[in-house]
Amino acid sequence: MKRITLISGLPPSNGGVGRLMQALITSADSQVDVIYPDPQKSESIKKLLLNKRFYQSCKEIYKRIFGGFWYFKLYFMKGEACICIHPQTIGFSLLLRIIKRNIVYLYVMDNSFFCITSYNYDTYNKSECLRCVNFENSPRDTCKSFPVEYSVSENTNFIRDLYEVGFKLRFLCQNENQKKLLNTHFGRDVMAITVGMNTNELGGIFPSRVLSDGYDFIYHGADSLAKGLGYFIEIAQKMTKFSFFIPINKKHCESLINKTIDEVNITFEDCNWETGLKEIVVNSKFTINPSLWSAPIEGALIKSIFYGQNIFVVESEYGFENEIANKFNIERLPVDCNLAVIALNKAMMAYKYDERVFLKRGRELLTFMSSENIFTVVRSDLE
Repeated sequence: MKRITLISGLPPSNGGVGRLMQALITSADSQVDVIYPDPQKSESIKKLLLNKRFYQSCKEIYKRIFGGFWYFKLYFMKGEACICIHPQTIGFSLLLRIIKRNIVYLYVMDNSFFCITSYNYDTYNKSECLRCVNFENSPRDTCKSFPVEYSVSENTNFIRDLYEVGFKLRFLCQNENQKKLLNTHFGRDVMAITVGMNTNELGGIFPSRVLSDGYDFIYHGADSLAKGLGYFIEIAQKMTKFSFFIPINKKHCESLINKTIDEVNITFEDCNWETGLKEIVVNSKFTINPSLWSAPIEGALIKSIFYGQNIFVVESEYGFENEIANKFNIERLPVDCNLAVIALNKAMMAYKYDERVFLKRGRELLTFMSSENIFTVVRSDLE
């Protein structure tokens, strides 16, 4: 059995990549080595010594010396089969070295293969952005490297270098539209395999509902304009007769959209899936997952489909939503907020909850999300 090394720049956690890492590690066999950086936060050695915390100082020195061992192991790795996740945190130069010296499968988490912001969102048009695909344009002045703060030149140089070694890579895609986007950027001959993305967050148990206590509309996504936070707030400000919920601190939302939010129909509460958001999704009339980039499989959308009543997404050309909207009876909103408000008003007038539709959709989603073990897929491709 061929040994495989799973490499991630992010450790297991409750974040998107972290949850995937947890699922992959759980499904790995004894022939899979896993390498990721030490998740522990560093402490100031100087401060520890000043406070006479000598034992902790020694531990911190040891951690820094041997915690960085993952980097050196990857630097000298040669001739191995690797699955790499999240180039930004692995490090561009290190990843390129790994690619040149090994057989590399790049699990595509976002669109950093052509976009320096990773989420290809156009801040001018507030929509999906494809201007840098196949190097047709340069990044806008407002585009900043994300989630790691590389310089624009360093990041764009990496994208060009990755393009040059693209023929050596096997891309592991989450969905078919992501594969199409890869083909558009790298060419039709790029080696790409669709493997899905399942973080094992669906329990398979359908929830009970308390329908009278729910909000009219809730936002299910991260604190990001690319994920549609500003879009959702603008809609809420235009539909003051209905209740809206955002699971993010109000001041933080105001800082992101650079405006004060005065509308009383919007409730803000800093919570996540494990601390109350799940119950809010279950009992609210409409859940909106308004990503405004070419989003692949997002955990928030999958959980909304499984646990929510009526689901709305925003139209995109290459997003995962484009593939599954009809299959799971998901409504697609236009990018224009004014047109979206018209559609949502109509939906509210026609609102109903059908338990049979909900249960059928949940069963179909569980079947849809079941996928072959990624390590089995890679080994099969290596043969």
